[in-house]
Amino acid sequence: MTASISMFALTVVIPIRNRWGELQACLDAVLQQRESPQYEIVIVDDGSEEPPPEWLRQTISGCGVPIRMKRQAPLGIPAARNRGTSLAEGDLILFLDSDSVPTAFSFASLAECAATYPKDTAFQFRIGSRLETWVGRMDDLFITAVQNAASTKDGHILYADGAGLAIRRSYSVQDGTWFNPSAVRGSDTLLLAELLKQGKLPRFVPTAMVYHDHRQSLFPYLLRHITIGYRSARADTLARVRVTSERKGKTLRRDILRELVIHSRRRRWGYSAFALVLIAGCLKLAGRIGHSVVGVKPGRHKVLNSSVDGLSSAELISRLIQAGERKRSLIATYLNSWSLIRAERDPAFRESVTNFDLCFADGIGVVYALFLTRGIRLKKVTANDFHFVLFQEAANRNLNIAFVGSAEGVAEAVARRTRLAVPDLKVVLCSSGYLSAKDEQNLVHELKRRDVRIVLVGRGQPLQELWVQRIRKVLPDTALLCVGGLFDYLSGRVKPTPVWMRRFGFEWLHRLVHHPLRYGYRYLFGGPLLFWYLVKHQVLRIIGSPSE
Repeated sequence: MTASISMFALTVVIPIRNRWGELQACLDAVLQQRESPQYEIVIVDDGSEEPPPEWLRQTISGCGVPIRMKRQAPLGIPAARNRGTSLAEGDLILFLDSDSVPTAFSFASLAECAATYPKDTAFQFRIGSRLETWVGRMDDLFITAVQNAASTKDGHILYADGAGLAIRRSYSVQDGTWFNPSAVRGSDTLLLAELLKQGKLPRFVPTAMVYHDHRQSLFPYLLRHITIGYRSARADTLARVRVTSERKGKTLRRDILRELVIHSRRRRWGYSAFALVLIAGCLKLAGRIGHSVVGVKPGRHKVLNSSVDGLSSAELISRLIQAGERKRSLIATYLNSWSLIRAERDPAFRESVTNFDLCFADGIGVVYALFLTRGIRLKKVTANDFHFVLFQEAANRNLNIAFVGSAEGVAEAVARRTRLAVPDLKVVLCSSGYLSAKDEQNLVHELKRRDVRIVLVGRGQPLQELWVQRIRKVLPDTALLCVGGLFDYLSGRVKPTPVWMRRFGFEWLHRLVHHPLRYGYRYLFGGPLLFWYLVKHQVLRIIGSPSE
């Protein structure tokens, strides 16, 4: 390995969620590596429902290899890999899945390759599967064909699989995260696209072998490809564009098909596995088609004259936690139906919201408006649904948070209730939302002094947005999240909406019935007014008016 002040040559990052049995086989193989460099293991539990088993505790305490076990809120495997990356101390970071079983000399082969090619950033293991089942046979046939077809003459590979992918810790990207937390599947494919963009093609290490330990029966595994195709559609499309560009227009699919035919002929069960691979491919294609029709589109989208981001709750939480942990400025707010109406009538508010780093759709009206005007589908994301996960992860990362908003004493009541649910949460400051100039100055001073990393601001729109934009300049190391009336719900002042009503978009009806004086005007007049703006917007688009 190249000279380094790191204590370890290698950090093995293993994300896990509920699959403790498969993890045992993976750990056994990792701990039996021969002639390997010095390494550590980081296991990141992505919110498993069951606690770690006793055998894992005994392994951690009894083996001679340093093992760290970290737990995070259920934010997804990409977020777990990013968490492991932030904890790694090795020069190289090797990502394994919980069902990955490396062969005995894999780490030694990786170390030798990394030392031989010091200019390479990423290294891809050869992936295979156990051949005892039909699932393993078809998976092995397909991955072998893909890796052979994607290999280049100079020893690199147009392929990346998080089941056996190593990257130098010195590698950096713009936002500091290697794996996109919004990608439920295909985050390693998106990473490949970024590597290709930077001209850092992974080096193929065929002598470093990892086997998939499949424990699923054939029929569910085939049907699962519909979901795989749906969830990985965006990542596959982006990577295909990059790969086609790298190959100067030559398609990779044709080469994969040729390799499938070649390897099918060499194996006794090859043609049967080949047929299963084709069935799985058709099911995956069906999933991709489904995504193109009704899939959630990431990025920032125009809705009327405002903008909203295609965020999931997991991505929003990951971005907030990352900003808080790294002391980076981040401001996030929301749009609901009333916000859209306000933005149409108030250009200053509209501009303020547009300047936020993140703006999520906190209302079914925004989701419908975007779909009707642009044909783009988004998920409704509301603080009522994700606040508990945010608090859990803030506690896991030991981040100081603050509550600012509502009437006197409400933020303190929210803090008391929250600590009962999340005992380790560090709420270090609570403040009313009614602030004089002097109160505001004192508050900012306390936020700095107490090293607050995340501030939840519940002062109502548009006051909270204008306030956040103003204090961002004096709190450059803080993440600020606008939450509207969340504190009133968490404190019990306002009756909370049942989860099923929020899930189906009837939160407005519950609020109208239980709090008619507070929400009557907004919902009785806001709905028809929003409909008018939508009709007006579409008419202007049709006639091509520049005022659109």
